[in-house]
Amino acid sequence: MLAARLRVPAPHRWLLTHRAALTQSMATRSRSSGAQAHPGAAGEAAQVTNPGRPGHEHALGLDRQPPRRSAVDHRLSVAPMMDYTTRHYRHLMRLITRKTVLYTEMLVGGVVTHNHEDAGKMHRFVGVHEPETEHPVVLQLGGSEPSELRECVEIATDFWLWQHEQHLQQLEDQQQRQQQQQQQQQQQQSGQKQIVASSSSSSLSPAPLPTGAFMFDEINLNCGCPSPRVSQAGAFGARLMQSPERVAEITAAMSAVSHVPVSVKCRVGVDDLDSYDDLRRFIDVVADQGGVRHFVVHARKAWLNGLSPAQNRTIPELQYERVHQLVRDFGDSGIHFTINGGFQMLDSVREQVAKGCVGVMIGREAFSNPWLFHRADTQVFGEPTDPGLTRIEVLREYGEYAHTVWVEALTNMGFPAPDPELVRHFTSQGKHYRRRLPTRRLFMPALNVLAGTRASKHFKKVVNGLITDRPHVSPRDIMNSALDDLARYGYSID
Repeated sequence: MLAARLRVPAPHRWLLTHRAALTQSMATRSRSSGAQAHPGAAGEAAQVTNPGRPGHEHALGLDRQPPRRSAVDHRLSVAPMMDYTTRHYRHLMRLITRKTVLYTEMLVGGVVTHNHEDAGKMHRFVGVHEPETEHPVVLQLGGSEPSELRECVEIATDFWLWQHEQHLQQLEDQQQRQQQQQQQQQQQQSGQKQIVASSSSSSLSPAPLPTGAFMFDEINLNCGCPSPRVSQAGAFGARLMQSPERVAEITAAMSAVSHVPVSVKCRVGVDDLDSYDDLRRFIDVVADQGGVRHFVVHARKAWLNGLSPAQNRTIPELQYERVHQLVRDFGDSGIHFTINGGFQMLDSVREQVAKGCVGVMIGREAFSNPWLFHRADTQVFGEPTDPGLTRIEVLREYGEYAHTVWVEALTNMGFPAPDPELVRHFTSQGKHYRRRLPTRRLFMPALNVLAGTRASKHFKKVVNGLITDRPHVSPRDIMNSALDDLARYGYSID
C-alpha cells in the first residue's frame, strides 16, 4: 500500500544533543590544524558566558565580537517580500546577477525560538542555502520583544556555526575516503599488501569555506510593514516607528550577540507621526541608543488604519526629498541610507548615489521582471562581466535546480526513488496530496523571467497547464517541455 511506503522523518535535535561533542570537536581541530586551516574561525574555541542566557555557555564556546560595519555593497538591492523572496527566488536571481543584495522574507523571531531544536526547520528559516553563491544576502526579522529577538539572533548564530562544523566534518570524511581510494589503487598497482601512505590527497579536496559563508551578511529589523497581521495583531512592523526607544532597545539587544551588522528598514512616517522632525528623531534615537548605522527608508508613510498593504505601496505619495535630507543631516555621523519606493530602472541608482544614498532598493518590479537585473553587475557595480546567461539558459539552469529540490521533497516524504508510478498514484489522491509537492512554488519565481517578451504569456499558460495536468512530473521536464513548445511555435526571445 502507498501508506506503507511513506515515512515522516523525526525532528533532528541538532544543537542540544550535540553541544558537548561540537565544542570538543572544534577545540581538537583548532589545536591540530591551527587558525589558517579554518578561515574566519579564529578565536572560536574560547569559552565565554553567553550574555543572552544567564549561566549558559555558548554552544560552541564562541567569543562574540562587537558588531562591525557592513562590508556589503548596498548600491542595488531587492526588497524583502513575503511569499516572493524565497530561497528559490534567490537562486534564480543569482543566475542573473551575482552582486545585487538579496533579502529573505520577513521571519518572525518567535518562529526561530520555538523551532530551534529541529535542524530541518532551522535550515529552512535561517540557513544560507547555497553558501558559495548566495551572498550577499540579508536576513530580515520581525518582532517587538528585545529578549526574543536577541535569542533569535543567538540561536541563528549557533546554527550557522554548527553548519560550518558539519561542513568541515564532511570535508574531512571526503578526504579520508580519497586517501583510502588512493591506498587501494596503490596496492593494486604495486601488488603489495602493506598500506602506502597517501602523499597529497588533501589537494583533491576543495578548500574549506569560511565560517562567514554560512552566515547572512546583515540582519535587518522590519519597522516598515503596514500589514494588519504585523502592525496590529503582532504590534511590530511599521507600528514600531511610534516607539523609537523600543526599536533602539531591540537593535541593541540583537547587536550584542550578532557577528554581522544590524540594520533597520522603515518608512518616512506612520499615521500622524509623519513630520520630518518625527522621522529625524526616530533615526537619531535608533542610531544613538541602538547602534544602527544602516537604514533602508521606504519613501512613503504608512497608514496603519484605512489602507491595505497594497494601497500603502501606491497611495501615500513618494517623498524622496525627506530621505535626501536625512543624508544631509546624518552624513557626517557615519550613518548610511538606502532609498526604497517606486524605483523600476537601474538608472535610478546612479542618480540616488549622487545625492548621497548608499544605494537603491527595488521591490515589486524585481519579482515581476527579474530580467531587469541582468546587466546590474556591470552597469551598477562596475564588474567586468555579468553572468552572461540568456533567458532560456537561465530557465533551463533553474529547471535543474527545481528538479533537485523536488527530489529532496519526495525523499523527505518517504519516496524511495522517486518512483514515477508511485508519485503518479500519490498525486492522483486529491488536491491535498498534490499541494504537498513544491512544483508550483518552485515555478513562481521563474514565470516572470520572460516578462516583456511576446513569449511570456504563452510560457505561463503552458507551464500552468502542465503543472495542473501532470503534477507527478519533475519541474525539469515541465520546464524543458514549455521551452521546447516556445521554439516549436517560433517565439523569438532576446
